Amino acid sequence: MYRAIIASHDQNMRQECENILRQDGEILPQILDSIVEFQPDDYCLNCLVFIITEFNRNEIEYLLKIQRYIPDIAVVLYNHSLQLSDISLLNLSDQVQLIIGDERKQMLSALLRDTKKYHWRRIPYKQFQIDLTHASPQMREALQFIEQSSISECNINHISEYIGMSPGYFSQKFKRELGLSFRDFMQQVLAHYEEIILDRLNLPAREISRLLGYSELSSFSRSFKQRKGLSPTQYKKLVKV
Repeated sequence: MYRAIIASHDQNMRQECENILRQDGEILPQILDSIVEFQPDDYCLNCLVFIITEFNRNEIEYLLKIQRYIPDIAVVLYNHSLQLSDISLLNLSDQVQLIIGDERKQMLSALLRDTKKYHWRRIPYKQFQIDLTHASPQMREALQFIEQSSISECNINHISEYIGMSPGYFSQKFKRELGLSFRDFMQQVLAHYEEIILDRLNLPAREISRLLGYSELSSFSRSFKQRKGLSPTQYKKLVKV
């Protein structure tokens, strides 16, 4: 399941947003009184959107801080109307989208559809030259798990247990249906995620390794250099040039 954070003191607005999210079926809402209650963790990587119905300067500054932990998170100010006091605060962040007025429910539903479609955790199967036409329901469930779960849990033992298979059988079935080993597949997925993060976020290597589920910075650096031929720091400098 993807996640969405709803931060609001307005019970009616909270319920309205929650109803829209639950209709989608793939998004689990988390309700907070204020965005400052949100604590980033490994599972924040599958957060699609922060929905706030009112905010102050502290909340805006906190939002800017936590956006560093979550690539491409959508931030939405959602309400039936806009308070004049909110206008000056919006200048603090050009990443806050406004969904205001009578068409807000339809607009939020459309935004959720687009955000899921282009979410950074979506696996580009065509780019990887993987045909899912003949993939079994179990393999599709495994792939959905990879897109939506903590990356540190995306290993053979955890996924095979999740879908009710032995690790050995899962490994064989994965390669038979998708045409490459699970290890090679995950290397491609991590490389894809790395490129997105390095292109869009100015994060230190240690933070990138955390995002990608590595337990040690040295493991990430070694794996990255094997794929790219450069250290993460060297690669970032090259990309900036």
